[in-house]
Amino acid sequence: MRFPCVSDEVQLEFSLSQGRVIFTQDTDFLRLNQSNINHLGIVYCPQQTKIYWANYSRFSINLGVAIT
Repeated sequence: MRFPCVSDEVQLEFSLSQGRVIFTQDTDFLRLNQSNINHLGIVYCPQQTKIYWANYSRFSINLGVAIT
């Protein structure tokens, strides 16, 4: 889910309330991770990395099974 006008901190709060991890290419989330903000996980992928959505869907399904 994309919230373009919402702060990164609010996005982490939302993901926590929904029992989800954040998948991002935004390095700001790496900084937030170091600040000890409570979250269920941050999956970071550098911006130059090619993301194949078929693989991403399979990853998100497997991740959902691992979390629940």
